[in-house]
Amino acid sequence: LLEHEPSTIFPHPASRAMRQVVEIAGAFLTPHLGRWLEPPQARQAADWVVRIALSYAITPVEAPRPDDPFGVRALVDDLLAPALDRLSSPVASIP
Repeated sequence: LLEHEPSTIFPHPASRAMRQVVEIAGAFLTPHLGRWLEPPQARQAADWVVRIALSYAITPVEAPRPDDPFGVRALVDDLLAPALDRLSSPVASIP
């Protein structure tokens, strides 16, 4: 179903239901990211992670395949980890 009829599983991306999915999944994920990030950054990171995961679930790409742990790891290393690292680093002030 996910591959051929994603709308039967996921609501329209801009719908209120999808916003609730993002909110609930983000609230679940926030405490897990709170091990490494301050609460506001953990919540923002959780939102990013959920949105990225939903994006890949709704509009899958050829690589990485969800059953390929090395491909998923590469996606996390290349895309997600740098964003989270940036989020956890203090922003340098501009003089």
